[in-house]
Amino acid sequence: MVAKWKEAHLLGGHFFFSMANSEESTIDKICPTFATQISENIPTLIPAVADAVRRHPAIMTNTFKEQFQKLVVEPTKHHDKTVIIVIDALDECEPKRERDLLLGAVSAAAQTSPNLKFFLTSRPESDIEKALGTQVLKRKLAFRLHDPDYPDNVDDVAAYIREMLKDEEGLSPEQILNLIKKANGLFIWAKTVCEMFDSDKRIEPAEVIYERITSGNNPSDIDTIYELILDRLEPNVRQASDRLLPLLVAAFEPLAPTSLDIIIKEFGLKLETKTVVKRLGNVLHVDQTTGLIRFRHPTFVEYLKRRSHPEGYLSGPQVHATLGEWSLKTMKDKLKFNICKLGSSSLRNRDVGDFEDRVTKLVPPELRYASSHWLSHLSETDDASRQKLLVQVRHAIRAPQVLYWFEILSVTLGVSRAIANLRGAASHFEDDIYDRMVDIRRFLMAYSTPIQESLPHIYLSALPFTPINSILRKESLKWFPKTFSVVHGLDEAYPRLTHEIRGHEKKISAIVFSPDGLRVISSAEDSTVRIWDLETGQMLGEPLRGHTEGVNCVAVSPDGSCIASGSKDRSIRLWDPENNSAIGDPMRGHSSWVSSLSFSPDGLHIVSGGHDWNIRLWDVKGRVPVGEPLRGHEGVVTSLAFFPDGSRVVSGSEDKTVQLWDMQTLQPIGEPLRDHDARVTSVLVSKDGSQILSASADVKIRFWDSKTGELLRKWSPMGYAAGRNVVFSSDGSRAVTIGESGIVMWETESGIMVKAQQTSIGDSIHTVALSRDDRYVVSGSHKGVIRLWDGRNFLPLGKKSQGRGDAIFSVAVSRNGSMIASCSTDATIRLWDTKTGKERGRPLRHDGVVLSVAFSADDSLIASGGRDRVVRVWEVDTHKKYGEPLQGHEAIILSLCLSHSSYTIASGSEDGNIFVWDEAEAPGRHFHGHLDSVLCVAFSLDDLHLVSGSRDGMIHLWDVSTGEILKKITHIGLISAISVAMSLDGSYIAASSESPSTVLVLNTTTEEESIVQLPGRNPKVCSVALSYDGSQLISGLEDGTIQMRDIPSDQALGALRGHTSEVTKVLPARDGSCIASYSNDYTIRVWNTLTLDTDAATTSAQSIQLSSHSAASHKFSSDELERIALSDDGWITLDAKLLFWVPPNHRHGLKHPCMLTITSTSHLRMTKFDFRNFVCGTSWANVQRDAPN
Repeated sequence: MVAKWKEAHLLGGHFFFSMANSEESTIDKICPTFATQISENIPTLIPAVADAVRRHPAIMTNTFKEQFQKLVVEPTKHHDKTVIIVIDALDECEPKRERDLLLGAVSAAAQTSPNLKFFLTSRPESDIEKALGTQVLKRKLAFRLHDPDYPDNVDDVAAYIREMLKDEEGLSPEQILNLIKKANGLFIWAKTVCEMFDSDKRIEPAEVIYERITSGNNPSDIDTIYELILDRLEPNVRQASDRLLPLLVAAFEPLAPTSLDIIIKEFGLKLETKTVVKRLGNVLHVDQTTGLIRFRHPTFVEYLKRRSHPEGYLSGPQVHATLGEWSLKTMKDKLKFNICKLGSSSLRNRDVGDFEDRVTKLVPPELRYASSHWLSHLSETDDASRQKLLVQVRHAIRAPQVLYWFEILSVTLGVSRAIANLRGAASHFEDDIYDRMVDIRRFLMAYSTPIQESLPHIYLSALPFTPINSILRKESLKWFPKTFSVVHGLDEAYPRLTHEIRGHEKKISAIVFSPDGLRVISSAEDSTVRIWDLETGQMLGEPLRGHTEGVNCVAVSPDGSCIASGSKDRSIRLWDPENNSAIGDPMRGHSSWVSSLSFSPDGLHIVSGGHDWNIRLWDVKGRVPVGEPLRGHEGVVTSLAFFPDGSRVVSGSEDKTVQLWDMQTLQPIGEPLRDHDARVTSVLVSKDGSQILSASADVKIRFWDSKTGELLRKWSPMGYAAGRNVVFSSDGSRAVTIGESGIVMWETESGIMVKAQQTSIGDSIHTVALSRDDRYVVSGSHKGVIRLWDGRNFLPLGKKSQGRGDAIFSVAVSRNGSMIASCSTDATIRLWDTKTGKERGRPLRHDGVVLSVAFSADDSLIASGGRDRVVRVWEVDTHKKYGEPLQGHEAIILSLCLSHSSYTIASGSEDGNIFVWDEAEAPGRHFHGHLDSVLCVAFSLDDLHLVSGSRDGMIHLWDVSTGEILKKITHIGLISAISVAMSLDGSYIAASSESPSTVLVLNTTTEEESIVQLPGRNPKVCSVALSYDGSQLISGLEDGTIQMRDIPSDQALGALRGHTSEVTKVLPARDGSCIASYSNDYTIRVWNTLTLDTDAATTSAQSIQLSSHSAASHKFSSDELERIALSDDGWITLDAKLLFWVPPNHRHGLKHPCMLTITSTSHLRMTKFDFRNFVCGTSWANVQRDAPN
C-alpha cells in the first residue's frame, strides 16, 4: 500500500515505531524524518519544506507540536492534492506521554488540513482506541492486524513468512507453507517464529525448531510459541530466566543488565544477565542506545502474567521484595551529597548549561530507577518481606541519606510521585518509620518548589524553614548547619488540617475534587489556580499563574492528569498537576469571559461556555478548537456536562434554558428545555445517562428525560431562604443550596433537608463541591477562604484555625509593652507575648462575647466586659479570677478602663449607664447621665475625673468621688460614630463616621473641634486612636492601611501597610514607641513607630527589607540590600540570581515588615532571619560538614 501511494505521488512520509530500538520508539526523529521524506516523495514541496527550515532554524528546540506544525503540516498546505502520512506500529511508541503528543498533533492536523490524511496501524491499546474512536476525528477505524477473521491478513502474513525464511536452507517449501497455515493470519506469531530461525539467536538446528513449532495442535497459539522459546533453554539459563523474567515484568521501568547482575548473584546464579538476554533474543533485547533491557513485544509480557509459573519462579510479593531490597541497596551505595557537582546555588536546574549532561553522566540508570520506585516496591510486597527490610528502610529515611534522595527527586522531577508513594508506603508501617515517612511527605509537599527547581536549595532554602519539631530538621541541621536561621515566625510543627484553608487573595470562583478524592483544585479572582492536599490542607507547589485576569471556572480530567481553567481574559489554560506547570499556550476562541468547562469522559476533549453565549469543543492534546462554535443560547453559558458515553453535552444558561448538543454533528438536539424562572446555575447527567438534573438561581430543581426532553419532576427546597446557586452530588442523590445565610444539603429524591450550616459572618459562600463518594464537601467564599465539611453529617472538618474565625473587638497593650490582650466573639480574652507572638497561658473565659479589655497601671490585672453584662477581673500571672464578677449593668458593656494609680475600674454600657468599681470590688457606684450607648471612658491623669463619650452626642466630665457631672460638651460626631477613641488622659476624643476619610477630634478642655481629612481615594475610616497626649491621630482604614497624622500641623507622619483587610482596632503604647492593630485578616500586628518610614506607602510589592535582619549587613552590602527582590513564586533574588526561597506563609511579612504578628503562625506573619552562617552562590557546598559526633 505504501509503495502504491508512493508511486502515485500521494505518500508524504512513512515512520515505523519499534520498541526494539529506543530511537525508533520515541517521537524525537519523526518530524525531521517526515520533512525529508516529503521533499523526496513530492518534489514540488521542496521549496515549502526548505522555507520552513529557513524561517525556523532552531525548530528542533521547539515543542513537538510546533515541530509537527512547521515541518509537516504547513508545507503540505502548498499542495493541491492529497498527502498521506503513514505511521506504523503506533502502539510501540513509548513513553505514553510522547504517544499522546503525537496523537494530539495528528488529530489537530486532521481537522485543520483537509488534504492531509493519516494512515495509522497499531495494536488496540485503550488510549489509542479512545483517541481515534471519536467520530469527529476519524473516517474509518478498524483494528484488524491481530484478528485472523480478516482474510487479507492471511495473505499478508504468508508473504511476510516467505520473505523472512526464503534463505533458510533447513526448511523446505512445504515446511514454510505449513508454518503459514500454522500462523493463520496472526502477525505476532509469524514474527516471533521467524526470529526463532535467526541463525544468530537459535541454539538448535532449523529442523528441530520446526518440529517443536508444528507439534502443537492449536494454530496461531502464541502461548505455544513462547513456551517453546523457554523450554528449549539450557537448564542453567532456564533457571536464571525464571528469576530474571518476573523482575523485568514487575519493574516499573526497563532495567539495565548490570542492575540485574547484582540481583541474580544474590540467588547464587553465575550467569551474566546479557547471556540470558541473548538466549532469549526472540523475546528480549538490550537497547543499544540506552543499554536497557526491553521486551520485543507486549504479548510476551501478557503471556508471562497469565501463565502458570514453574517451581522457583518468583511470585508477585517476592519479586517486589527483591526489587525493593536491591533499590535500597543501590541508594545506600550510590547516593551522595551534590551528586551532580553543581558549582553554584544561584541558578535554577534548568539554567545550568550542561545540566542534562550532568544528570546523564552522574546519575546512573539504576540509581534513578531505585530512587523513583523503591517505595512502590515496598507497597507491593507483603508484610513478612517488609519486616525483613526494616533496617534498610530506616537508613533510607534518615538524614543525611534522605536528603541525598531528595537530590535525585530534584533532577528527575520526581517529587509528586514520591509524595503519592510515601502515602501508600507509610500505611504499611508503624511507629518510627510511619512517623518519619509522614514527616518526609510533609517536607516534600511544603518545599516542592525549591526542591524541584534548584538542587542546592534542598539544603539552603527548604531545611531552614522546616518546623522546629520536625524529625528531619533535627537530624539534618547537624549535617548541614551552614545556612540561615529563621529566628522569628518559624512553625513548631507542620500545620494540622484546619477547617479553614487560606491562600487565595480574592473570591473563590470554582472548586473541584481530583478524581482520586485526595486533592482539591480551586480557582479565584486573584487570577490563580491552586492545588490543595485534602488530608493536610497543604497547598501543593506554587499557585498556577498565567491568566491575566480572574479565573472563573476549573475542571479536572477524569484521570487527574490535566487541569483546565477558564478566565475573564477570554482564554482556557491547561495545567500539569504533577509539576505545577502550564501545558502549552492558552487556548483562545471565545470573544468574552470563559464561564464554564467540562472534560469528556475519555479526557480527550473539553467543552467551554462563555459570556459570548457560545459553546466550544476543544481537542485537549492538540489544544485547538474542533469545528465551529455551538450557538443557540441567548445568555451566558453557566454550566456544562458530558453524557457518560461522551456523545452528547447538556448546557445551562442565564437565558433560563437547558439545551442538549450532539458532539458528532456539533448541533443542538431538539428544542431548549424550558421551565426555569431564573438563570440555570447547574446541570448534571445521571450515571446511566437517562436523566438530566438542572437547578436555577431561585433554587428550583428540575428532572428531565434525556431522550424525550420531558419534564419528569419538579422540586424546590422548602422552609429555607432562596439561594444563589445549587450543586449536585456526583450521582444526583443530594443537592447543596448556597444562600445568603448559609449552605444546606438536601436529599433530591425526598426533598428532605439533611443539614444546614450558617455562613461565616461577613464572608458568604460562593461555590461548593462534593467529592465523588460524597464523604466531603468543600466550599469557597467571597474572601478567598476554603472550608471543609463532612459530607455525611455536614459538620466542620479539621481543627479551628488559631486566631481565625472569631472577630477581635478590642486589644490592649500592657504598660511595659511585654503583653497584648485581645478579646473576641468566642467569649475569651487571650494574652500574647510581644516578643514571640505566642499565646501566654490559657484563654480567660466569659459567658458571652467580650467587647472591651484593659490592663491595670501595674500590668498585674486585666479587666474585661461584654455581652454577659459582667465586668471580670483577672490576675495576669496566674490567669485566675481576681475577686468576684462585678455585677450591676443591665445592658451590654461596651467600654471600660482602669485608673492610673489604683485598681479602680470604670465601665460603660449600651443603655448609657456608667459604673465605677473602687479597687475592683463590688458594689459599683452608678453614674447616670447619658441617654445612649457609652462608647468610651477614661480617667484623668490624677484619677480625680472621668471622661465619657456617648452615642447621644454628649461628652461628660465626671467627679469620680461624687459621680457629679462637672461639664457637658456636645460632639455630634459621636452620634453616627463607627469608632471612638480617647487619649489616655481623657483630654481628647476622636470619632470616625460613615463619612469617608474624615475624623472629628475634640479637645475636652477647650471644647475646640477640628476636622482631620485623610489623603487617598476617600478611604473609609474603620478605627481611630489618639496618642498619649492627643497630638497624633492614628487611623485604621478599610484597605488595611494605618495612617498617622500630626493634629496641630495637619501633616501626615507616615503609613503602615501589612494588613490585608479593614483595620478594626488601633492602639498606641503609652510611651508612643509602638502601635498595636487588629484587622479582619485575623491578625494583630505590632509596629515600631520610632522607625516609621514615610516611604513605606510607596514600597514596591516586589521589594523586601532584609536590612533589619540580624547580620544581614555582614552578608550583603547596603547596595546589594537595595537590589534584593522577592518574585511571585517565592524566590529571593539579587540581580536575578537566586539567594533563597521563601514559603508562601512567610512572604507577606518580608514585603510588609513589622515588629510582631499575632498569631505567629498566620500566613501574614512577620518573619526574621539570621544570616551569620549562611553560605550561598559558589560556596554553597560548604553547607555540609563532617558527620556529627
